[in-house]
Amino acid sequence: MILAVAAAVAGCAPDYWCTIESADLSIEQRAAFAKYEHAAIDWKNSLISGAPESEDRRHVEALTASAQDFLQVKGNGGKRYLEAWTRNFVTQSASDISDADLRLRAAASARRWAPEAVAYLP
Repeated sequence: MILAVAAAVAGCAPDYWCTIESADLSIEQRAAFAKYEHAAIDWKNSLISGAPESEDRRHVEALTASAQDFLQVKGNGGKRYLEAWTRNFVTQSASDISDADLRLRAAASARRWAPEAVAYLP
């Protein structure tokens, strides 16, 4: 994914938390994106709750599949929006994960579904 995302495409400044409501997405894209967003939140909650590392693969597969479904919906700016949201989500998640080992695990897991987003982890 390319992380040089224009603020206008995402509907908000790149350094701020973007919400689905702020983007110029079709109804179909919003519905498909909700699945991606849910998969991302499940992944983060799984890490924070201390789920076994074997669960990471299931989350990565769910994220990958939902991202592909989202990108297949025809519409305006879908890929760029997904990139911006993913970057912001990973950055926000890193601040929610205080344990150093979990941060490393989060980084390894994120590499599988959002390689460029790893650069934003502290």
